[in-house]
Amino acid sequence: MGSVARDTFVVLLLLLATGSLASHFRFGIITWKPDTSVTNKVDFQFKLAWRRSAGSFYCDDSTISSNKLIGGGNWNCASGCSGTVSSASYYCTSYSVSEDWSQGERTFSYTFSGSGPFTVRFSSCCWIRLLSGGSSWSVQTEIDLRRRSDNGKINSSPISATSAIIRLQNGCSYNIPIHTDDPDGDTVKCRWASGSSECGGVCNAVSGATLTSNPCTIHYTPNSNGWLAVALTLEDFASSSSSTPLSKVPLQFLFNVASRGTSCGAGVKFASSTLADNVCIPVAPGRTFTTRIYVTEQGSARLNEVTIVAPQGMSKSSTRGTSPNKYVDITWKPTTQQYGSHVFCFTAIDNLGIATSQRCITILAGSSIPTIVSSSLVPKNGAVISLVTRKFVVDFDQTVN
Repeated sequence: MGSVARDTFVVLLLLLATGSLASHFRFGIITWKPDTSVTNKVDFQFKLAWRRSAGSFYCDDSTISSNKLIGGGNWNCASGCSGTVSSASYYCTSYSVSEDWSQGERTFSYTFSGSGPFTVRFSSCCWIRLLSGGSSWSVQTEIDLRRRSDNGKINSSPISATSAIIRLQNGCSYNIPIHTDDPDGDTVKCRWASGSSECGGVCNAVSGATLTSNPCTIHYTPNSNGWLAVALTLEDFASSSSSTPLSKVPLQFLFNVASRGTSCGAGVKFASSTLADNVCIPVAPGRTFTTRIYVTEQGSARLNEVTIVAPQGMSKSSTRGTSPNKYVDITWKPTTQQYGSHVFCFTAIDNLGIATSQRCITILAGSSIPTIVSSSLVPKNGAVISLVTRKFVVDFDQTVN
């Protein structure tokens, strides 16, 4: 092979390699909590989403049921420590054929050499081709294992989740809530991520959007078709008046803006019997979480699919029912290792590409509903309460936050 042909061949290989990696990143978040049984040990949980058709990120029902690790890359220590913390391979938990993404999660533990603070980061290239912003991504969290001054405990980060892709109609106005929760009951606020370490090449990439920090809500009226990367940082505070964050968590995802040829608010709808947004549901130890997501078709809109953001092991049935009333069934039996707070989100997409507003709930795996200890009641059950009664006591069988 001549030198010119050889050089051309090498260039073609590089272009093919670049093309196989380009435009594959869709979503990222990493959260953490301390393992109180071992000093400076932290349990991390991350969720990532990628282009489903991009080789190692392919996922289908058999991938989910087989608990096969997919993907690659590494979470690295970027500040306060050094080296690789964990692989970024994950277990696929959900996917979308129409939107071409697969999403999954994995937990891992790491013991730091001290109490920090530390920064753990996953960064590389590339996002899908965007209307604004660069192609690189950077997803990082900050960990501080020093005991808090307000309660003497080690902090846990806030948790959140969202769909990898949120579909918007060009010219329509949106108020998009971002579901957040905090294991310590702290105040959670959000802000636009800033600096290349927090958001890579997509800092402030949604021009014209505004943000309410608490409750976290994006206000946006898109005016151009295309893809936009949203990069947020979630921070928890000991109180609503505090200005010093206890930890920082990334949340990055995509807006897909298109002219759908219908009026704002058109498309399929969730029926009233579907779980409401932002509720909290306990699942007792050994029990199974089940729910049915009901969707009502309107006019010419027909349900295409229900996408979910799910914890590992959650299953979704095929679409059932007859028009205009369709539904999917959700089932999840948490393992003992999964006891704790999990965010579950779902969205319905119709044949015109229009999506419902996303709904997200918190599932408290391994928790029971608190019940009243009847013997603790003051006044006693059935007693007459007068205008001079001043003392009322109600005890529950577990701590109520």
